Amino acid sequence: MSSSKKFRSAKDLKVGGAVKSMTQNEFALGAGKKNIIILEELEALIPPQSEEEHQRLTESIRTEGVQEALVLWQRGNELVLVDGHNRYRICKNLGITDYPTQTKQFADIEAVKDYMISLQLSRRNLTKNQASYLRGLQYNREKKKVGENQHTTPNSGENILFPPQKTADAIAEKYGMSHMTIKRDEQYALGIELIGEYDLSFKRSLLSGQAKANKSAIQKLHKAENIKEAVQQVIAPAPVRKPKTSTFQKKKNQFMALMKAFEEDSNAEDRALLRARFEELVGE
Repeated sequence: MSSSKKFRSAKDLKVGGAVKSMTQNEFALGAGKKNIIILEELEALIPPQSEEEHQRLTESIRTEGVQEALVLWQRGNELVLVDGHNRYRICKNLGITDYPTQTKQFADIEAVKDYMISLQLSRRNLTKNQASYLRGLQYNREKKKVGENQHTTPNSGENILFPPQKTADAIAEKYGMSHMTIKRDEQYALGIELIGEYDLSFKRSLLSGQAKANKSAIQKLHKAENIKEAVQQVIAPAPVRKPKTSTFQKKKNQFMALMKAFEEDSNAEDRALLRARFEELVGE
């Protein structure tokens, strides 16, 4: 069979119990799986799954196999995992060794990051915070490219996704929102990255929705004078002190308790006198 021959139908190829239709020169079953490596800086771009999502994917792979090929980057003798981190780990945990893979070529690791961010943003299962984080990363990266290449010609070879003079507007138009939202997304993404530098676990918990934090406080992190202190305040905010009960409130509570007692065991005259005294106190 030639390397370009296509599998004629979904029945032509089974992968770990799953059925795939694909081109042989694009995909391989667990190709080079022993050489697959995971780079932390790339995996950090993958929004973490919730426990429920992880369980659903695990069950799907267990019963139907891997439905979507893992994307790999051929870097020298290494196969770097670009997309499919969750699928790959689940396969390892389940002892599945045959799964579809697709090898792509990238100029460098920065091109890989651009591809990963765009790919994640094309998926529909993102939470609002995950989408905000990824849009912010994309805008920040594109903005830097524009700054670095503002005096170069359009055919210089740099992979700029949006027009240099309208980066925020172009991204905003693509996702159907205002350019100010994109800029706030960038502030949020920068804040999330700072949190990750101090506590990677908390960053992942925030993006998965398992942890909560004030979004406005996160957006202000990159401008804080003391970054470490500001990050710690987001991670473990100081408890809000309850205001002390005023003297008036204490007296009011005491009178209310007395009134309740008199309501239950007193005559009408006593109750009238007590209410009059309470009104005097209120007027003081």
